[in-house]
Amino acid sequence: MTPALALGFVLLLASGTGAPAKPPASKTKQPAAAWIAVHEVIVRDDDDTTSLDYRYRTDGESVNKVAGQEVRTKGSREGAALKFESVAKILMLDVKQVERWSLADSAATLTMERDSRTPLGQQQQRLVFRRTH
Repeated sequence: MTPALALGFVLLLASGTGAPAKPPASKTKQPAAAWIAVHEVIVRDDDDTTSLDYRYRTDGESVNKVAGQEVRTKGSREGAALKFESVAKILMLDVKQVERWSLADSAATLTMERDSRTPLGQQQQRLVFRRTH
């Protein structure tokens, strides 16, 4: 794991296409340790706040529960980036998501590119975070 990913990041820029979700107004990421342990706080425009804790492996599979649903994620390296492919079943329907995490600016910037496929359609998001400490 890249030591720089053990630092905290806060959202700078969010953009996305597709339905149904809209990029969050505020979000923080705090990965740490050999497994990437993430504490995520999402704040939407209407101040609706969600806090999530989950763990990823950069070299294999992990299982997390998000909102009571099991999410299976396979982590791998893609060049200098980390790639996470996740699948969850919600009401018997598959929800798939691929995230690519990359660092820039001497590890001061974390960029997450996300492609989600749900029964409601496809969505792409690009989230750019700056290091918090």
